[in-house]
Amino acid sequence: MATEKTPNFTTPKGIAKYPWLNTPDTKFNPDGDFKVTIVLGADEAAPIIKFLDERLEASIARAKKENVGKKIREADPPYKTNEETGEVEVTFKMKAKVNMKNGDSFEQKPAIFDSKLTPLKNVNVGGGSTIKVNYECFGFYTSMIGAGVSLRLKAVQVLNLIEFSGGASASAMGFKQEEGFEQDVEDTPFNSDSGTSDEEDF
Repeated sequence: MATEKTPNFTTPKGIAKYPWLNTPDTKFNPDGDFKVTIVLGADEAAPIIKFLDERLEASIARAKKENVGKKIREADPPYKTNEETGEVEVTFKMKAKVNMKNGDSFEQKPAIFDSKLTPLKNVNVGGGSTIKVNYECFGFYTSMIGAGVSLRLKAVQVLNLIEFSGGASASAMGFKQEEGFEQDVEDTPFNSDSGTSDEEDF
């Protein structure tokens, strides 16, 4: 009997937050995790919230059916809503290395495409980029966490790129342009007559 293929889903476009798409994050998992959070407006997020809530209810119902007599906890959903702005943050994750029960293992990473569906190489996607996320949705149950759903990152389409340059961008930190103080480029050290020019360093 053929195994049924797990369906993939794609988010609306939103803003990337804390993306680990080019290299895995090894802070909590030595094998590494690729991950990204996408920030969506309330209207754009409504369909995906409805979908995830339905999947969460199905996961809880299945856990109750398979664990009769046990109290089933409800795990936190893979999204959270900013009550002030109405924006919704949805988080996706992919293990960089998968260790199988038979002792084998394999490595994987998310596919990254540009707006014209061309695979991106040597481009470090940073926070603040406009993206869409392709993912798989899985129900799970553990006695410690409870019944819930997880979103497995599969691929990302980058519609507007902000490259990571070693420091967080202002937009990724939540700042927006305002009226007020603005640096005069001519007064910066690299443009000042009293400063040392690049040519003098070489």
